[in-house]
Amino acid sequence: MRCASLQFLNSLDPQKRALTNAVPNVSWAVGLCILPLIAYLSKNWIVLGSASISLALLMYGYWKFLPESPRWLVSREKYKEATAVLMKVARQNGKDVKEKVIMTKIKMLGERVQREKQDQEGKYSILDILKYPYLRKKFLIVTYSWVANDLAYFGLQYNLPNLEGNPFLTFFVLSIVELPGLLCIWYLMEKWGRRWSSASFLGWQESLV
Repeated sequence: MRCASLQFLNSLDPQKRALTNAVPNVSWAVGLCILPLIAYLSKNWIVLGSASISLALLMYGYWKFLPESPRWLVSREKYKEATAVLMKVARQNGKDVKEKVIMTKIKMLGERVQREKQDQEGKYSILDILKYPYLRKKFLIVTYSWVANDLAYFGLQYNLPNLEGNPFLTFFVLSIVELPGLLCIWYLMEKWGRRWSSASFLGWQESLV
């Protein structure tokens, strides 16, 4: 899922990437703030689980409105479906594009992708991440950042029973304090870009860990 999210971000207009990255994070924090209220009213883990799942089930309705990725369709040689998606995007953007031109270019791209896939088949493995210095450096940096991030974040969440006070109120406070940070990073991403904002905040957090 994380890989799919990154591909989705990379396919967006650069001016919209900060917004698209910030909205799910802010929504996550708002959902965490509402969760203790639902837990307090339910008083039962079965009711709480059912309430949480019922909201998640609404996501399955996306498939009727969300078009399939043209990149994925091309990789599966579904050129007509990819052309239809791109033509819909072109119409929404007010672009006058010939369907035959799009179809021709998609077929050429698909044939090239299939040739590259055949040429590269069996040449690479997961161990190549550690084999090449550039990939190894990136892999180690990302791995360290995510481990440090999760240790700090989930460490506070899982340590909740050991904290004094009402657990529902404590969870709410731990959740609502995320909002200022998320709004701040949203502003900084718009001003500085995602790279420097993420690097500075992750570096500061890892120094605390």
